[in-house]
Amino acid sequence: MAERIVTTLHHPFHLQGHEIQIGTSVGIATTTSLEMPFTQLLTQADIAMYRAKSRGRGNYVIFDAAMYAEVLTRRQLELDLRQAIEHRQLRVYYQPIVVLATQEIAGFEAVVRWQHPEQGLLSPTEFWSVAEEVGISLPIERWVLRQACYQIAEWQARHPTQSPLMIGVNLSGRQLAQPDIVLYLERLLLETGLPSHTLMLEITEDIVIQQAEPAIAALTRLRQLGVSIGLDDFGTGYASLSYLHRFPVDVLKIDGAFVHAINQDDKNGEIVRTIVTLAHSLKISTIAEGIETFDQFSQLRTLHCNYGQGYFFAEPLTQFAVESFLHAYCSERGVIKRP
Repeated sequence: MAERIVTTLHHPFHLQGHEIQIGTSVGIATTTSLEMPFTQLLTQADIAMYRAKSRGRGNYVIFDAAMYAEVLTRRQLELDLRQAIEHRQLRVYYQPIVVLATQEIAGFEAVVRWQHPEQGLLSPTEFWSVAEEVGISLPIERWVLRQACYQIAEWQARHPTQSPLMIGVNLSGRQLAQPDIVLYLERLLLETGLPSHTLMLEITEDIVIQQAEPAIAALTRLRQLGVSIGLDDFGTGYASLSYLHRFPVDVLKIDGAFVHAINQDDKNGEIVRTIVTLAHSLKISTIAEGIETFDQFSQLRTLHCNYGQGYFFAEPLTQFAVESFLHAYCSERGVIKRP
């Protein structure tokens, strides 16, 4: 029956002179118990329907007990996440960014982690979708931005280098769309005393695709403050090249999927080479993400990729671990010493 409903409603129909086409998601719940309340059965069908929607339109899903357990787990995660902000359980970690030609430390990328009291340290992939759904992702992002700016300003003063340490911070489409984002950032730079050119705001390709014109306008105003704009996960979106010449981009971050496969076949090596060549021709710097082996590091350096980050150099570090890292792995010139 569900298949017939999906198939029937898939065909377009006409309404007031317009051709209309809709998609259908169906959730199904069954019971053999006459004692089950109708509201419980309806709730189960609703849960199954949202599971069907998550798979794309035109699907149906039959409820099972595992789905209900997932819903309870997610709801508990929502409650815990709201308390995480109040109880200061969120942490900012910093992953080093390295100049590949010299192995000097260029700076760090700031990433958020959640020190959950029961589940331990959680990465954004485990809780960020929940933060967006309950509407608390924006205050978390601004908190991370503020923490990162204060921290890198302190490290710049404590560890002076020929080129001041830079910091990269992710900027979501929701944060970019805030009408006060430019004023907020301007005040933050003045408050922290951070040189604007040492801050890189990283956006993803989906912002380019979904919010092209507004994003260009907002980033242009941010760039006028002197900050750099980085395009994260470059190569994974289909609209990158069509907007690249219009977008105010200073840095391309090569997705780790290309880096991991760079020495598996010539094709992936050529993709990375093409990205680096394209970036250099447009006077844009490149950062390779996810470097894990010496071979990857060596090939990227041969291809003249400017910067790199990944577990080959260091995993994301706590504020205190960065201090130890700077002392243990760096000479006076700020060059990484591999143990």
